[in-house]
Parts: sequence; structure tokens; C-alpha cells
Amino acid sequence: MQATKQFVSTAWLNLQSRRFALSRKTANHIFGSFDMITTCLAAVLIVILAFATLTRKDVLCVAVQWQDKQKPAAVQTQKHDEKTAVQRQERDEKPTAVQPQERDKKEKDEKPTAVQSQEKDEKPSALQSQEKDEKPTAVQSQEKDEKTVAKQSGCLFPLVVHIGPHKTGTTTFQTFLIKNAEWLWKEYGISVAANEGVKAAAYIPSTIRQQHGLQHNPKFADPKKMQELFQTIGTMPANSPVILSSEEFSTLGTAEWNDFKSQIAIQKRCVSIVVVHRRGLNLRASIWNEVNKNSISPDSFLISLLRRNGGEEEFQLKVLDTVRSIADSVEGVSYEYLREANYSIASFTVCNATLRLEGSKWELCKTSVELRMPGIQNPSAPPAAFDVVRLAYGLYTRQKAANYPRCRKKFAVRAYKNSAVLRVAEQMPTLCGSLNEAFSHVDELWYNRTGALKPEGREDPLCFVDEGSLKLEHWALLSTLLPPGCQIM
Repeated sequence: MQATKQFVSTAWLNLQSRRFALSRKTANHIFGSFDMITTCLAAVLIVILAFATLTRKDVLCVAVQWQDKQKPAAVQTQKHDEKTAVQRQERDEKPTAVQPQERDKKEKDEKPTAVQSQEKDEKPSALQSQEKDEKPTAVQSQEKDEKTVAKQSGCLFPLVVHIGPHKTGTTTFQTFLIKNAEWLWKEYGISVAANEGVKAAAYIPSTIRQQHGLQHNPKFADPKKMQELFQTIGTMPANSPVILSSEEFSTLGTAEWNDFKSQIAIQKRCVSIVVVHRRGLNLRASIWNEVNKNSISPDSFLISLLRRNGGEEEFQLKVLDTVRSIADSVEGVSYEYLREANYSIASFTVCNATLRLEGSKWELCKTSVELRMPGIQNPSAPPAAFDVVRLAYGLYTRQKAANYPRCRKKFAVRAYKNSAVLRVAEQMPTLCGSLNEAFSHVDELWYNRTGALKPEGREDPLCFVDEGSLKLEHWALLSTLLPPGCQIM
């Protein structure tokens, strides 16, 4: 019994010892796992803190944005206005020339081509026309500091024929072409045909008129020289435009133009015609000036109007209708509009009708051309100067009729480039007026048919000597223009 008791006691102690060992082992295992978990959690916490530190700026931005959304609309608007003001200030600080360039580039890059095309197609025709007119241009606009936009055509490398007509600044433009032919080629790739002389291009229209049995200028009627000019045009680079200028082209009819085009067709060039319009009254006065500038007994302007019985303004319409029926494109421009806009037929023909430039490229071209323009090659004397010559000649004939013994030399005074005549004219009483209204209806027809921009202002009135107000001192001034021995003492 004692042995059994001892055995049980020993077994119990062993069991307790094993249990304690097992518990201790289990505890160690549990606590070891806990340490591992704690370590892992600490690592995760460190990673989270590091990530939060790195992204704190983004988190703060998100928080601020969320906070802004909760603010009233008035506050948000204030912030938007402040931002807009800053953007406007930054934009205004940029050079003016850079702003349109950056804006146009950005808008062009941001819009897909299909969208741009769709927007263009969706605009009404009237709106497109209005936008075209509002542009400067290559080019037309009512703004005087902007260009006159030439109509687009299928002519890629045309023969641009400037036809005048007479008394629209043709000689000055032709002088520009001859003096700057090399520069036009190097700068813009434009060839100048008939650059051997200012009026060399006249050989073509004058010879064609001769071949058709029409009145022509014999000085410029030469079939051989005409063919040489056509051959020269044919040798010019086919991938560049060519300019040919002669006011004699304005005298060609449809049949003569077709002969001209048959020669150009061989060279596979299209024909673009530049025609200039001048107000009816101004054209009449200019032609009267040209006819009488070297006359010792010029007609009065009123007599000239009656003798010619009109025709110049209708002639401009006839020329326009003829060239519109045969040319691939016609570019019309107002002589008076160009003067108001302060640029020349040269810059219009080169930059607009030929190169069709726009924007800054057009501005640069126009400036470059204007800097190379020669002075006026065929200046007109004021109308009063012709009256002075006519009155002085009348005085001379009366002296001769009275057999004034010392009045033997011939009268040789003319109005053209005569400073003595201009000095006397400035001291004469004058009467000024305008007859523009009598010709305005024909002018309007021309503007409507071409779509060219009209001059905004009225032309300066024409001033003539008021013969009814002449006094003795005025006659004495007129007598200073007479030959020695014929003057009133």
C-alpha cells in the first residue's frame, strides 16, 4: 500500500513536471509568435508612415480641393477670378507678336483635324464671308492697316498679268518690277517677265492687236520680240509664279485674250489677272492731265468732259467683264482704297495676288516691298496749273494779234514738271468742287462685281482757276510766263 502510494505520488510529480514543461514550451511558442507579429506590425507601420510622408503634399492638395468644394460658390468664384487675373497679367506681359502665335498653335494642336473641319463646315456661308472680310491678307479688310485679301483660286504657280489700266500707277509699279527683279526671285521665288525695260511687256498686247487688225502702238508692235517674250516666259521655273505687267493688256478683247492664252497654255500655266479700279471722276481728270501735260494750249476740264462724252468709267467695266470671261482668276483692287490704306499696287500684286500671304508673313512682305518702292514716276500737275498755261497762252495770242512789236518768240510753257507754272497757280483764285456723284453708280457696279473693298473717304475736290475773279495783278503774274518781249509791262 505504501509502495502504491509512493508510486502514485511519483507518477503525479512526473505528470506535473511534464505538464509544466509542456506549458512552458507552449507559452514560449505563443510568445515567440507574438513577437514576430509585433515586429511585422511595426514594419508595416513604418512603411505607412514613410508613404504618408512622401505623399503628404498630394494628400494635402486633395484635402484642400475637397475643402474648396465645400465652400460657397461666391468664394470659389473669387478664387477663379483671382487666378484669371494672374493669367491675364502673365499674358499681357508677353510680347504682342508672341501671343497670337502661341494661342493659334495651342488651339491648332488641341483640336483634332476632324473637329476643325467640322467647325469650318458648320459655319454659315455668310459668316465665313464676314470672317474673310475681317481678316487683314495674301489679302481684304476694311481696316486700313490690314491687307486686302486676294480671292483664292486653283492657280498654284500662275502667270500673274497686271493690266492696269492706264493712269492707275502702272509706270511706278513697272519700275519697281524692273529694279527689283533679282530681289523678288531670291526673296520670294517670283520671276519677272519682260524685265528688259519698263514698257517691254507692251510688245505682247500691241503685236496681238496688230495681228487682229486693230489700232495699236507701232512702237511696240513686233512679232519677233513678242515670240521672244513668250519663249522667255516658257524657260522660267515651272514651280514658281511669274509677273507680267503692261497697261496695254487692258485694250485686248476676248479674241485677242484667247490668242494670248493659247501661247500660255503651251507652257501649262494658268492666268491670273490683276485689275485696278479708279473712281470715274478721278480717272477722267487723270486722263485729261496726261493728254494735256505737254500742251501749250490745254483744254479746260469741262471742255474735255464734253468732247470725250464719257466712256472711261464704262471702259473699266468692259475690261473687267472681258477678263472675267477668260482668266482663271481675277484680282480686283481699288486705287483709292490702296491710297487710304497706305500701300501700293506693288505690295498688293506681290504679297496678295501672287503669294497670297496672311498675318505676320503678309506684314513682312508688305513692309519689304514698300521700302523698295520708287518715287512716283509720272506725277500729275494740279488742275489749276493747266488753267494757268491755257490763260497765259491766250494772253500770248492776244499780244501777237495786236502785232506787239517785241513779241516774236514762240510760246513754249507747259504744265508738266514746271515749277514756274506751279508758283503762279498757287497765287490764282480758285473754285473747287466735285462731280463724283455723277460717276458713283458705275463705280458701285465695279465694286459689286469684284467684291473689292471700297474707299471710305471722299476724294479731294478738283480746284480750277476762277477766271471770273481774276484781277490786274493776276494777269500780271500770268504774263511772267510769256516769252521776253511779250510780257505786260
